[in-house]
Amino acid sequence: MKIVQEPQFKQSFDIKRHALYNEAMDLFTLSRKLSNGNLQHSILNCPSEKELATNLSEFISHTALSLPMSIAEAAITADYSKKLYFQKHIEERVSQLSKLCKKLEVLYRNRCHSVQQLAHTAHKLETGFKKWSLQLTSQN
Repeated sequence: MKIVQEPQFKQSFDIKRHALYNEAMDLFTLSRKLSNGNLQHSILNCPSEKELATNLSEFISHTALSLPMSIAEAAITADYSKKLYFQKHIEERVSQLSKLCKKLEVLYRNRCHSVQQLAHTAHKLETGFKKWSLQLTSQN
């Protein structure tokens, strides 16, 4: 009589434990708070600056919207070529977000705490992406 052991299951994957995903969610949350009219326009001098700030914050929010999903897809896919595709796609978006957040911070002349927090989170996301990217390439 042969006894067959059931395979032991690994702990299930939880994307919420993924640091890069959490940083992307933080950036998205902060960007949504700013795009919902919470920008401090009184700091800005002219209407064109106010319009630019509004457009930048909305674009940042729209760009940050699908970033967590892309990170989740990259984390769970087993196909290395798809991982590389997601890596390049995420890298472009993270870089773009970081630049836009920095421009928004400069526009506010470092006088708006929520914009500074957004720029800091974008920089943190960029650093987290570099670590994740190194882990990805060292795996294969």
